[in-house]
Amino acid sequence: MSTEDTRRIARAYFDAWSNRRGPDALRPLLAASFVFDAGPVHIEGREAFLGAAEWPARATTTLLAEAYDGEHGFQLYAAVNGTVRIRSVECLVVRDGVVVASEIIGDLAAFQAFMAVG
Repeated sequence: MSTEDTRRIARAYFDAWSNRRGPDALRPLLAASFVFDAGPVHIEGREAFLGAAEWPARATTTLLAEAYDGEHGFQLYAAVNGTVRIRSVECLVVRDGVVVASEIIGDLAAFQAFMAVG
């Protein structure tokens, strides 16, 4: 994979989930064996991930910074849901044209509060 391919796929992934395009938009971007980690949350498998909680409907998300090197991508984003603001880093691995792994790094308590806003 070239760094440019990783950037293109990682950006498409960010666009699909942050704009709540749904499972049909995300599915072709994720490996069947996709692994997601965010603190104590560990999800194995694309379909299990797609069946998990969706990004809050009223949340706005802004990509603040990004870096790509070979199959690795790093995206720093800020999101607002009601009065709760978070910043997170997502570390992605892209192989054979799909995202195979995602690890979120951020304040877990703030993220839980963010997801809980109705």
